[in-house]
Formats: sequence, structure tokens, C-alpha cells
Amino acid sequence: LLELRLDCLEPQYLNVETVDTLIRGLPNYPLIASIRNISSVPENRRNEEGFRSGKHDLDRIALLRRAVELEVQYFELEHQLRRNFFLGGDRRIPQTIISYYNAKETPPINELGRIYEEILKQGADSVKIETLVRTQKDRENLLTLMEESFQFENTRPLTVVGRGKL
Repeated sequence: LLELRLDCLEPQYLNVETVDTLIRGLPNYPLIASIRNISSVPENRRNEEGFRSGKHDLDRIALLRRAVELEVQYFELEHQLRRNFFLGGDRRIPQTIISYYNAKETPPINELGRIYEEILKQGADSVKIETLVRTQKDRENLLTLMEESFQFENTRPLTVVGRGKL
């Protein structure tokens, strides 16, 4: 399984031709095409996270649409972008991973539950929640979400990532 982070491309490569070349040139492995929303990362961390400025979210979504046209198996969108993403027509739609990414903190468990429920309503095939973990309580909140996720109506597979030194 390979992940192609379209948001990490240098600005001069953020175009349909590059996406075509990259996807067609990869080995025949399952592929996740993903784009993270630059606004979800603190200004001082954008360079280390691999984000490139200068592209509007809708332009980035156009690149992700092209990846879908090239029949990637999965695509990942942050939940803020999901409302702007529509394929239309009879195109084969890959598995949808809708993610929540917070590089500043881990929200309280009730907020994490609300976010998970909101993502489920957006039609995710799978959910990914990634937060910054600074304390034992942050870690407990993520583990509690994993345990409680089975109680939600229409639950989907959940991937939880806790980033940080803890």
C-alpha cells in the first residue's frame, strides 16, 4: 500500500500532468491519493510537514479528481474538503478515507466523538483521526474513541494516529 501525498509536491509539480506521470509510473500496488488542507497545520510547522503554499483547496481537489480518474484504489480527504468533492457521472469511485487532522492538540473525547460522527455522515468508507498527543489524557481520549466507535450507527473502520513524543 502506497500513499501519494499530493500536497507535498513542489508548486511547479502541482498539475494534472505530474499526477498522471506519478500514478502511471508507480508499481502495481494499492494506492492512496491524499491531500491535506494546508490551513489545518500551524504556520510554523508547514515546511516540516511537507506542505506547499500557493494552491487553493479547490485546485488541489482537481488533482485528486484526476487521481481518481486514473483508478487509484483509495483517496483520502480531510473532512473540511469533503463537502467540495464531487465526482459525478458513472465513474468508478474508490474507497473513501475521510480524515481529521489536528497538529495543535487532541480535542476532548466528546469533541472527538462529534467529529467521528460528522465524518460518518459524509459517507466515509474508512475514517482516520490524527492529532497531536502531549499528555496521557490525550492518549486516553484517542483510545476511548477507538473503543466507543463500535457504538456509533453506521460505524466504519477507524484509524487513529497520535503524533508527539508521549
